[in-house]
Amino acid sequence: CRPSGNPASQAMLQEMMASEDVTGVSGDLIDVKALDFSEDKTMAYSAVIASAKFSYKGTPNDDVYVFTNVFKKVDGVWETVWGHR
Repeated sequence: CRPSGNPASQAMLQEMMASEDVTGVSGDLIDVKALDFSEDKTMAYSAVIASAKFSYKGTPNDDVYVFTNVFKKVDGVWETVWGHR
């Protein structure tokens, strides 16, 4: 999710998004291309198309991207256990 395209851990992403380097953040879900559940309904995956607009260190970014997620139901709550942009 970093403008450089380099991988970022969840902690790195949270730190970057909380910094003053990132401003004007907005985004939209454009389309859900896939959504499927395990037979026991404890795991799921999705593939979506989304957009994001923001500035990073003054450089504007206006992206459309595909994001995949793997979800796990833990104590009745869906949690993201893996995401890839």
